[in-house]
Amino acid sequence: MARPSKEKERVEQILVAYGECVARHGVGGATLERTAEAAGLARPLIRHYVGNREALLQRFVTWFIEQSDAELAELEQQLPQQGKARTLVAWLFDPAFADAGTTRVGEALMLAAADDPELARTMGVWSADFTAWLATILAADVPAADTPLRRCVAAGIAALYFNVESHTMIGAAETVRADSRRAAELLLDALDGADGRP
Repeated sequence: MARPSKEKERVEQILVAYGECVARHGVGGATLERTAEAAGLARPLIRHYVGNREALLQRFVTWFIEQSDAELAELEQQLPQQGKARTLVAWLFDPAFADAGTTRVGEALMLAAADDPELARTMGVWSADFTAWLATILAADVPAADTPLRRCVAAGIAALYFNVESHTMIGAAETVRADSRRAAELLLDALDGADGRP
């Protein structure tokens, strides 16, 4: 009887380890050697399961985006039927929901995208998809507001959120987080006003 393949398990192990390396050393410093060490595997196994460094980065970015999409879908399921946008803003700017590792990885990928057109395109789509997702949450709460205004409010909230996450890296997030949450709430107030609500 053939032994069951460990490929899926090994690939996941490697991608998690690579993400740790990217968070710690950036994309340029996330070498196969460091990834192998973090995964507790021999370097030839990294190449066997995911290929060279470029292939590893491509595979990781796909996996990172899939994980991000799954987290957003789960988050959306947990939102209440009424007041989705305000609950979401409260969660986005709550330090309990911050994930420093994911923030570091996202920032490292964005930084590396400056020198990698394909990565820039992929990360641009990822960022735009996040803003579009926010706009769908707003549409559920404020359906009468016009679409361009909802897009603007979603873009503003996304920008505030990413800015707060970047401040987490320098340990200056608390005041910025509180002020940014208030700014996001003011954007929601403007959207409510456009819907004719008091």
